Amino acid sequence: MKEMGTIMIIALIANICSSQGPMKAKYQGDSVEDEYSHDRRAAFAMKYYISSENGSANGDGSAGNPWNSLDSLNAYKFSPGDTVFFERGSSWSGSFEITASGTEEDPIVFTAYGSGDLPSLSNPDSGTNDGNAIRISASYITIEKLYVHDCGLSGPRTVAGIANFNREDHHIVVQHCEFKGCRVAVRLYAHDVRISNNYMHSPGGGINEWWGPMAIVGAGYNGEISFNHIEGFLAPNNYGYDGGAIELDDEGIHTNWKIHHNISLGNEGFLESYDDSECEDCTWGEIEICYNYSDDYQWFIDGPIGRDAIIENNTVLRVLPANTDFNWCISLHHRIPEASVRNNIFVLANGVTAFEWENPGSSTSDNIYFSVDNSLSNPKGYILKDGEIIADPLFVNYEERDLHLQEGSPAVDMAEASRYEFDLEGNPVPQGNAPDAGAFESSFVAGSKFAYENGKVSIFPNPSNGILQIENMMPNQQNRNLTIHDQAGKMVVEQNIRERISTIDITKLPKGVYYVNPGLSELSIPHILQ
Repeated sequence: MKEMGTIMIIALIANICSSQGPMKAKYQGDSVEDEYSHDRRAAFAMKYYISSENGSANGDGSAGNPWNSLDSLNAYKFSPGDTVFFERGSSWSGSFEITASGTEEDPIVFTAYGSGDLPSLSNPDSGTNDGNAIRISASYITIEKLYVHDCGLSGPRTVAGIANFNREDHHIVVQHCEFKGCRVAVRLYAHDVRISNNYMHSPGGGINEWWGPMAIVGAGYNGEISFNHIEGFLAPNNYGYDGGAIELDDEGIHTNWKIHHNISLGNEGFLESYDDSECEDCTWGEIEICYNYSDDYQWFIDGPIGRDAIIENNTVLRVLPANTDFNWCISLHHRIPEASVRNNIFVLANGVTAFEWENPGSSTSDNIYFSVDNSLSNPKGYILKDGEIIADPLFVNYEERDLHLQEGSPAVDMAEASRYEFDLEGNPVPQGNAPDAGAFESSFVAGSKFAYENGKVSIFPNPSNGILQIENMMPNQQNRNLTIHDQAGKMVVEQNIRERISTIDITKLPKGVYYVNPGLSELSIPHILQ
């Protein structure tokens, strides 16, 4: 088990510490007491304590005489505003069910206290609550700061570390937890739920010959899935491989889901929704997918997402090799005429296009598409729309997956207004003249001039609409050949320039990124043609 202080989780209200690339973020832990803070507690709210190390069978749940068994939780009826504290360093094997509800002002909270490793809960027995370590049959419940692991393997619609199966339940929060060895980490059929700041990894295999592991399964409406780090949810089965980070599943209403600021690595897809052919009464709409980083197999999004989906400011890598017959980026199962798909960076390989099945139409704008292996000349798969370009986004180190933007990246300042004031790492947006495309905001500005050779040569404007000017501040080197190359390395312009300020016309070239060499050295200046 990883200690929570080293888990790679992004905390919304904390100062984010980034190291070794954008996916390394540190959760900013709470005080030693780890006591849940809530400004408005019920008048008679109680605090209860449970410890496998310092509790006893005769404990009364007080701080001085804690319970030691999960049976004590099953036997006790909690009240709104109560808090149950699990001692850090303790561990339990078994399951408990939450049947008492809190209220909007006073939820019932299950959290950690003390110092050391997160409290550990495991239920390897699928005959007890279907292997769920925690089953929630109530509303206004918060579960946080627990390590849930090695869950029993039951059916594909019951297996989970933390589970809720009643669609009438609501306002359930699961946050700041770690999950390992659970084929499904969190399964919530309730509505008005939030799953946030969790680390989910190493599920331990598939569910059966047709179902792979899934980190998060939601089946209601009004949900938020945010700031989670999800890794390795895939397993071999009859499809080849199956699984995924997030699945919106089962019958019913699936509207108003906000899926944002998540990191998803090596899963069998980022988001899958229940296909219309499998669902007779599903409703899809108001699904928002923003500021996520996905480097997954099979797809980024597959399934119905409604006519009005919002897919913005994601950094999406669909470059892992195909391990099934399904290998795409976004497969649209219907048209999305009222959607907004903008400000994204799509890096693609192996002949994968950004969109499959249905044409996204006029819903797309201001996206960057890049075929990293040059397998496609148009990796979007359809005609570029307003502000869209095919270009290398110029990451700091793509091979090492440091996906921060270099200075001069075409993604800098190219995006339209963001729906969020912070990027995937908590950095403010924007930092330049406009937001950057993708999930990582840079501190760079796409200014009117781009300096070269310590300010001796400038190109402006950059970006341009095709008319650009070269200013040379070196009077002894004003007779030279300027060359411009495209991203494939082909020279598309060669021009002798003699004046201090020369005008270059590239309006006949396709939109994209070009490399301008003023003829002073081997160095070139990236230039964006919009």
